[in-house]
Amino acid sequence: MNIGFYYHIPVHRSRKGITLPSYIGIFIDELASRVDNLYLIAHTADTIGDYSIQNNNIILVDLGIKTSSLNRSICHKNILSKIDPFILRIDKFLIRAPSPLAASFNSFNLKGIPVLYYIVGDYSAVARSMRLRSIANFFRCCYLTWCHLQLMNVIEGKRVLVNSPALMKRVQPFAGVVDLLPSTTLRIDDFSEMVYNDFPTPIKILYTGRLDLSKGLVELINAAGLLLKDLAVELHLVGWEDNVNHPVETTLRKRVSELDIDKYVIFHGKKKIGKELNEIYRMADIYCIPSYNEGFPRTIWEAMANGLPVIASRVGGIPYYLEHEVDALLIEPKSVDAIVKSVHKIITNKALRFNICKNGMNKALGNTIDKRSDELIRFLYEAI
Repeated sequence: MNIGFYYHIPVHRSRKGITLPSYIGIFIDELASRVDNLYLIAHTADTIGDYSIQNNNIILVDLGIKTSSLNRSICHKNILSKIDPFILRIDKFLIRAPSPLAASFNSFNLKGIPVLYYIVGDYSAVARSMRLRSIANFFRCCYLTWCHLQLMNVIEGKRVLVNSPALMKRVQPFAGVVDLLPSTTLRIDDFSEMVYNDFPTPIKILYTGRLDLSKGLVELINAAGLLLKDLAVELHLVGWEDNVNHPVETTLRKRVSELDIDKYVIFHGKKKIGKELNEIYRMADIYCIPSYNEGFPRTIWEAMANGLPVIASRVGGIPYYLEHEVDALLIEPKSVDAIVKSVHKIITNKALRFNICKNGMNKALGNTIDKRSDELIRFLYEAI
């Protein structure tokens, strides 16, 4: 079977091969290892990714330099016309969504080749969480809502994949059949032995992922400021920012300075998935992701695989997968007090911490990328 795969994350191509962000690169390589050929339909960028494609059966279909979301929506016919020379070599298209171009595949002339959707997020939820304090944000909210409605329209009556129970609930009124396939990048060598020693000094609290204020990072910094009044803690922030001017990091550093806790908050930047990122997890003592909204972040799986107790917001798909005080401590979003109390609970209740870590690792073992890729291939063969 030959698969065409599209997602809006751009790739970098050189004589040495194709590079892209590791979280999507690992997924593509695993999928490619299970098909005859994978046609990677992608935008390109000058930025070199942190992951190099390994399989030699991946053929790049270059859609050109990635432009703005609005431009891609308006000019979709011209952009997708670059697929024409490859269409008859492809048996099925797998489109990872949401994405500004996702719905356009269904209206483009693909010679009757099936288009299958794997939905991993919800633009409408992002729109609802936005603070409409500017005209630009108002129009962005309208645009995201429009993209969501376009996608729901094209999946009507079709079989689709989603990566969380929360998304399943939102998509079911539109789609014909909805199958659940959690997304992950976990490989067996990402797992570490669990260690239940007493906490060291200082206690290291970790966040990994995209630097975005909707991840609750201001609240996390405020919580660190309160914890430092009676505990020796460090807050470690690992991740990337889409905007090259780094406005989010600037905002976070300003808040750190206002609280006068610069010595205790460490910005690590982006780390490669795998050994480099695992070293960060294994350095830490507690993982915290107090997001305002989520599907189900892969970083929680990574933290659990490395034996960390997890504090996470009770939003999106998180409470569907994790049970409070069984697999993690679940808190309400935007609550600094809840973060503080949860950190204290993990520190003082060793039995609870032991059970959370053990149950979390067992749950992560059931969500490795080899298992999920096998399920995805079954879906691709079965879906019409």
